[in-house]
Amino acid sequence: MNKEPIFSYPNNKQENWVSYRNSEKFKNAITDLENLSVLGPQSKVVILSVALNIKQAADFTILFDQISPDRVEQILSDLGVYFSRNPESEKNEIEWNKRREGTFGCYVIGATPDAITEAVEAIESYPADDYHTKYGKAMEFPDTAIEAFNKSINTNNDELLLWNEDLLTDEEKAFTFFRYSKDNWQKEVEFVEQIIDGIKEYSPKIYAEVMNKKS
Repeated sequence: MNKEPIFSYPNNKQENWVSYRNSEKFKNAITDLENLSVLGPQSKVVILSVALNIKQAADFTILFDQISPDRVEQILSDLGVYFSRNPESEKNEIEWNKRREGTFGCYVIGATPDAITEAVEAIESYPADDYHTKYGKAMEFPDTAIEAFNKSINTNNDELLLWNEDLLTDEEKAFTFFRYSKDNWQKEVEFVEQIIDGIKEYSPKIYAEVMNKKS
């Protein structure tokens, strides 16, 4: 894929961002995201987290059997995020999951164009030795979690990771999308708590969807 993706530049980026997040347009975009039945709750969480500037980047795959690419991209634009289709990921989906070209889309979204560029480069670095580091940093996982995960792979030592999920609350379990480190999980979970608080405030419906799926 071209290392300089074609971005969509939402018009609202020229406006006061705090004001925009309280606008009817932004609220309507969240409602549209909530109603996307073709997206799982975790994908909705990471998309909204980028829109709220809690995360800098995310990636997700969506099937186009019930929605058009134009509609998906309109919702992303209205949420105020930058986005790019990732042809390399879509090619892999075709090969690995036997999906038909044109029936799905692999998107990378970001709070800034630079965030998307970093994320795309990280995704396309697979299977390089530093793939997990690049991907984790691009997706803004906690540094200590990235380091522990990489060490666990390189040394075949799972003891570096947190396996006792009883230490986490039900919320933290449901909203976690990376592996905690054994030594620093209490600090790492603060990032997840920011996401939980943002989703609760701006979309109680997505919050409930995540928690219901967990239960």
